[in-house]
Amino acid sequence: MIIETKNGYKYIWQSQVDYLGYVPSEIYNYVEGSLAEKGYYYKKFHYLKEKGFFQNSLRRNKIYIISDDDVKREFLNTPQIVFEVTDFCNLNCKYCGYGDMYENHGKRHSKKMPKEYVKSFFDYLTKNWNDIPSSRDNIVISFYGGEPLLNFEFIKHTVMYVNGNNQLRGRVTYSFTTNGLLLNKYLDFLVENNFNILISLDGDEISNDYRQDWKGRVRFQEIRNNIILIRTKFPEYFEHNINFNAVLHDKNTLKGILDYFYSEFGKIPMIGELTPIGIKNQDEYGKMRRSFYKEFVRLEENSPAAMSKYRTITPLFRESVRFLKTTPLLCYERGFRYLFNAKSKTKTALATGTCIPFSKKVFIRVDGKITICEKIGDSVSVGELNESNIDIDYRKAAEIYNKSVSRYSQKCNTCPRYDFCNVCGLTDITRGRVCSPISCLSSVSKILGYLEKDSQAFSVIQRNTITL
Repeated sequence: MIIETKNGYKYIWQSQVDYLGYVPSEIYNYVEGSLAEKGYYYKKFHYLKEKGFFQNSLRRNKIYIISDDDVKREFLNTPQIVFEVTDFCNLNCKYCGYGDMYENHGKRHSKKMPKEYVKSFFDYLTKNWNDIPSSRDNIVISFYGGEPLLNFEFIKHTVMYVNGNNQLRGRVTYSFTTNGLLLNKYLDFLVENNFNILISLDGDEISNDYRQDWKGRVRFQEIRNNIILIRTKFPEYFEHNINFNAVLHDKNTLKGILDYFYSEFGKIPMIGELTPIGIKNQDEYGKMRRSFYKEFVRLEENSPAAMSKYRTITPLFRESVRFLKTTPLLCYERGFRYLFNAKSKTKTALATGTCIPFSKKVFIRVDGKITICEKIGDSVSVGELNESNIDIDYRKAAEIYNKSVSRYSQKCNTCPRYDFCNVCGLTDITRGRVCSPISCLSSVSKILGYLEKDSQAFSVIQRNTITL
């Protein structure tokens, strides 16, 4: 099929072999039947047509149903283990997913995860590695909250345990997200053990008005002082291990966030919107929410040169990364193989972009419940960890996954975008309404148009992200 961008360029999408290539106007004239001359391009067009190019038929994808064995394999090879070390926080952010604006979580009890959970979990993992060896050279252990540093003893104990375990030593890195208030207290230990730290901050002081403590005080200056302390005392560590995360809302602006972090710290932060999952107060959510995509499009239209340095955080850049990882754009080798070899028009595929449980992380709540992901609330538990044992229902996890993606199966069956789909069946609040062949092809057209317009973005992705 032919995909046309807003810039007027045309591409052929041969979904049977995941081939995408530019279509010169000389060939397209024959596609639309506006040229009758029988020259070189006429012969080329008909040769390609005989080989199945320029057909509107879509490859049929055989949707894969995962099993409990698939889930167990992912668990034992998970790249990241996340411990919710406490459910208490020293801030009371108004938009927090565990706050009053949301209802898809249990009551917070200011609990701390017992240190014994560390040995119990890794005893299970390393014992099973004897039967199914892990293929991971590196495992990330992350600490989640609440504010993780409020249970620093658990964090310290974990590092000591890993250092004393022959199967883990040397293959683990550490990370956590923090509001930054306690960083000065534990800084030397964190630097010594090379922690990757994501600091939550929404920009300048006015932008942090929703980030107050339990007495209603904005603690911006204390957090900023801790950040400056890290940069001054450990400049190289600050450069490589410290990053920022901001939330876009009605008290800040996208440009204000970007300019603040870039001018103050030489960093480009991660930026997210208020989560739309589990909202209790729709009116308050509607007042506070701002669209990252709409703000960026507006800024890019008004000052494209000034915004070019922030291209790597744009929605279209991220979509383009996913797209180019799975699509051999202008890569002729696969297309030539298609010309000379019979190819099946059916390919086994997972429905949507929903992660197989534990393929990205294992999330363990402070009460020991093991869940598929922290983004889907507290209701989906598939196992439990305690001081001496771990119990996981791999079959239940597979059933939850298969059920969540079943509503999409018919659409995924012929979708041209399945390889770089970003729809999560567990968090998609539209329940599949976003999916259609037209919207999927339209997204491909937008990505191609973006890459045509910003050739530097294409070069950055090619050089740093993908191997064609």
